[in-house]
Amino acid sequence: MRVGSRWFLVVWPTVAAKFIKEKRPIALIYLILLFSLGLSLGFSQAVNVDNTQKKDRVAESTKTRYPFRKQADKALWSNRALLLASDTAIQEGLDAISLQQYSKAEGLFTKLVEKQLNPNIALFFLSMVRLAQFDDLGDTSALHQTEESLDSLLKMISIHELIGLGGFQDSAAAQSFLGLVYLQHSYTLVALHHSLSAALAARKGNTLLSQNPGILEAKAYDLLFQYYKSQLLKGVSWLPFVAKTDPSQLAYLESVFRRSPYFSEALRLSLIWLYFDAGRYRDGLRLSEETLQKYPKNRVYSQIKADMLSKLGLNDSAAQLYLISLKDYQNLREQQLKPGNLPIRECSAIGNLVRINAALGYPIKAKQYKTMFFKSCSAELKPWMPNSLLQDLKRYESF
Repeated sequence: MRVGSRWFLVVWPTVAAKFIKEKRPIALIYLILLFSLGLSLGFSQAVNVDNTQKKDRVAESTKTRYPFRKQADKALWSNRALLLASDTAIQEGLDAISLQQYSKAEGLFTKLVEKQLNPNIALFFLSMVRLAQFDDLGDTSALHQTEESLDSLLKMISIHELIGLGGFQDSAAAQSFLGLVYLQHSYTLVALHHSLSAALAARKGNTLLSQNPGILEAKAYDLLFQYYKSQLLKGVSWLPFVAKTDPSQLAYLESVFRRSPYFSEALRLSLIWLYFDAGRYRDGLRLSEETLQKYPKNRVYSQIKADMLSKLGLNDSAAQLYLISLKDYQNLREQQLKPGNLPIRECSAIGNLVRINAALGYPIKAKQYKTMFFKSCSAELKPWMPNSLLQDLKRYESF
């Protein structure tokens, strides 16, 4: 067993006992997650390795963990001619998602499945439609459909079938696609609050992606996985085996996301939230405005822009966008597109209007919106709402 692994196994119980004694539950949870899942840190690698082999493995590990230091060679579907007639339909379907024309997008990808034109790929893009429906409209039935379809896809898909039939030129591209399916499944499980299953799916996906750093999308999504892992472990960053966030990660994503033929918008959205997490609100604002120039009526990006403006202290401009967003989602709810849809974004707009009016010194308006929030937003919404917003609303009890 490696010295680092042995050291971890000896020290872990001592550190855990220390956290319990000091009543630090969050830190203890981080430590348990780190121990139980391994988090791709390689505690189970080979035994009895001499010093030369150890140095080689460290060098190889560095290449795997930070593949973005070398530019990716090609996009996932660098030879789009392999997709035959599917390419046009895929492009139209993705455009319909950004236009929030979900019925049209679903119809296009469903036809590809029915015609057996790259059905595995079509099912994956169909899951993107349904996840967008959930994100925009709070459609939880679409979320459950996505989980079921991705679970079925992972049970029947194979690398061999993906090569050629799936439009992939080699096993590296096919493996990368399979890794993306696992990550999509993981995201869906997180949204459904199945944290352990989501962590296991994410690890499987990242294992496949990290093996193919020559594929642009594989490298980008592996980088996203590493970034969020490092953010999760911030609370125990003092441990010597926890990797720190590399600042060049965001720069790499910024430089490549537009090169992906089918995932540029998905990668853009991920990068926006990474900028938000890093406090780089101007960069997040810039990217959200780029999308709004092409899709000016996109409700999700409009709210994201308002979030960035609010963080930049431009509360008047943010308030205007939140008001427009609130009216848009109220109109959608009144149309009753699906009675079971949760008004997540409508309630987010109301909650943010409480925040902004409180910050601007308008307690009467803040109180009105707070009353509206608790009237319109039931307790069942709480698991779906941003925790930071719920915490802020508790602070405004005097209104």
